[in-house]
Amino acid sequence: MPLVAREDSLLAVIDLQPRLRGERLDAGDKRCAEEAGRRAAWLAAAARALGIPAVITEEDPQMNGPADAAVPAPLRACAPVLAKTVSGLAGCPEIMAAVRSAGRRTALLAGF
Repeated sequence: MPLVAREDSLLAVIDLQPRLRGERLDAGDKRCAEEAGRRAAWLAAAARALGIPAVITEEDPQMNGPADAAVPAPLRACAPVLAKTVSGLAGCPEIMAAVRSAGRRTALLAGF
């Protein structure tokens, strides 16, 4: 049995918002954050190509801006973009409902 089965997986792209990380990062950390964004974008494209459902979250998008445009692009047509009002996903009933409705038991996590 594989560690991760495509038919039982869901991708959660979590709070990958450029404004959320802001200008607080030093140069090295900024490069790491940008690389995390590139990797999440790659993972999102792979999930889309493999038919893995996804959810995209944005923490307080009115203050922190939208999710990185590179990540939602391959998913926007089929993945909900949901606002988080608290730090943890489990504290957001709308997000948990979207996760449960996918009927998948394995969550692949990307983002911040």
